[in-house]
Amino acid sequence: MRPGSLLRAYGPSGTFTATAASPAKALYLSAGSSVTPLMSMTHASIDLGLDRDVVFIHSARTPADIVFRKELQRLADVSPRLRTYFVCEGTGDEAAWPGPIGRLSLRLVSEWAPDYMEREVFTCGPAGYMSAVCDLLREGGHDPAHYH
Repeated sequence: MRPGSLLRAYGPSGTFTATAASPAKALYLSAGSSVTPLMSMTHASIDLGLDRDVVFIHSARTPADIVFRKELQRLADVSPRLRTYFVCEGTGDEAAWPGPIGRLSLRLVSEWAPDYMEREVFTCGPAGYMSAVCDLLREGGHDPAHYH
């Protein structure tokens, strides 16, 4: 390419976008820095006024490692249909951490999204995390056809 060349570009495509699938209810599950695609989908849904019911659960090593923590809380404050939850493996330097300690479990998913079987699930994270999430959802009876 050279300066002045024409480049054709298209918007998001595929099934892992906020606009490709139009679920009335979504469950976003992320771990570590893999929160980024789901964060983008969250912004797009809010910016486009899609008014979706989204439960966003993020897993991190410690509270200090929660990527976009303040931004997710701000988005939840301005979008009443967005609920955010965090689970950390340890407290790190935040001894007064009020959230659960450990790993994501079916019990936590059921508590935070009791209707998870009705939700379209979008997952981002390391391979081990995504495999564990897929297994726990399957164990809970979630239809794999609604898992991305």
